[in-house]
Amino acid sequence: MGIKFRNYYNSLSKKKKKLVLESFIFVLFFLGVNIFAWFTYVSKASLEISGTVAAWDVEFNSDGKATSMVVVEITNMKPGMLDYSQQVIVHNLGEVDADLSYEIEKLSILGKDMDVSDNTKTISNLNGFYPFNVVLGTSSGSLDSGKYADFTVNATWSYDETNKHYQLNEAYDYDPSYTYYYLNNGVYTEATDITESNFTTKRSSLYLEKDDADTYFGEKCGTYEKASGDACLYMKVKLIAKQKA
Repeated sequence: MGIKFRNYYNSLSKKKKKLVLESFIFVLFFLGVNIFAWFTYVSKASLEISGTVAAWDVEFNSDGKATSMVVVEITNMKPGMLDYSQQVIVHNLGEVDADLSYEIEKLSILGKDMDVSDNTKTISNLNGFYPFNVVLGTSSGSLDSGKYADFTVNATWSYDETNKHYQLNEAYDYDPSYTYYYLNNGVYTEATDITESNFTTKRSSLYLEKDDADTYFGEKCGTYEKASGDACLYMKVKLIAKQKA
């Protein structure tokens, strides 16, 4: 009887120890899962918080419409035309200051695409290279948080200027009714060797007087717009707002 009891007691003790061990392991596992979950939550929460420290929101508004692409279409172009003006209001709604800039993505004159690979040159040419002037600009290159800035496009075509010549580019076609000039050492001399066959090759070194340049574009713009229904000058300008470092 004593031996049976002792064996029963030993068996019960072993089961108890096993049960305690299993309970202890279960507790550790439970704590481990919760600790892992807690650290995971803290990590995600921290990432979410750091990701919203600086909100970024810049609004471009033209004629009540949100836009970052400005389309310029100038019709009825002729010497003495009514001045053209377009404005886009830029509002920095975010918490970070921005740099504001723009670039011409497309420029078409008389239906011909001009080379816009060099934006600085393209913008400069629009203001002085042709008998008409197109001026682009922003009221500020810096846009602080909560502030406004303007992007404007203005076009004019004066016919009062005299003693000026304009260099030719791909916008011009050959027309034997005009007198072309070369420029050598600051002096314009008549180009008597220009023909339809060599015009394209020599075009970039040729010039037209102001009156002839006015007449050329004035007549060509009217003819082109009537035939195609498109604007004589078409331009797409992209507005760019970048966060300041």
